[in-house]
Amino acid sequence: MAIYNLMTCSGTWSTKILGGCSQGWLVLAFIFLLAMIIRKQTDDGALSGVPYNVIGGVGGGLLTAIIIITFTGAAKWGFLGGIGGIIVGGFLLGIIFGDGGGE
Repeated sequence: MAIYNLMTCSGTWSTKILGGCSQGWLVLAFIFLLAMIIRKQTDDGALSGVPYNVIGGVGGGLLTAIIIITFTGAAKWGFLGGIGGIIVGGFLLGIIFGDGGGE
């Protein structure tokens, strides 16, 4: 079982322009942007009034994606896991603890 490192791009994945390492970093950027879009939608968009903890959403999404990418090296599974982390971290913690930094 190989361990993949996003910081040094070590492991058995490709380090080309759109290889495994750069795809992993793009997934982390998309997870962050998706969490911010959901925060904006819960503040004054289609999901207005739904409790969403932005700190839990970003933290849960990024942490889940990093762990999955580190152990599998597959950015697509990291993206799916990150979306699940956003849902669990943001909405579940929003229900339990309330909004985490809204206006």
